[in-house]
Amino acid sequence: MASANLIFCDTFPHRATGRTSLLTGVLVALVLSVAACDSPSGPGAGEPDLRLSERNLRRHLNTLAADSMYGRAAGSQYELQAAEYIREEFLEYGLEPGAENFFQGFRVLDVPETPAAAVQYQEVSQ
Repeated sequence: MASANLIFCDTFPHRATGRTSLLTGVLVALVLSVAACDSPSGPGAGEPDLRLSERNLRRHLNTLAADSMYGRAAGSQYELQAAEYIREEFLEYGLEPGAENFFQGFRVLDVPETPAAAVQYQEVSQ
């Protein structure tokens, strides 16, 4: 039986970036895809659909990228909501926790946002 751990943060407040959210979404999709590829056979009557498919990937991405997740900022209730969703999906795929449970906590220090680090752009007429 495969095992996996989800990781969540206990952080000081900070702002999540769009890039972080995108990377998180892609990583989650890949993890769920690999789990789906390891399923022993196609789904039977009454069994969950564990196949790697566009439909399943869209369902996971739409859930994790939904406005109701408010960006899943580290340390927020929405990060925990997303982690719980992923935990439930792992259980559905038949994964078992690698340790006591699927969660591994760690602390992340706040990195202050500075104007010099911000990306700025201008529209240029042609």
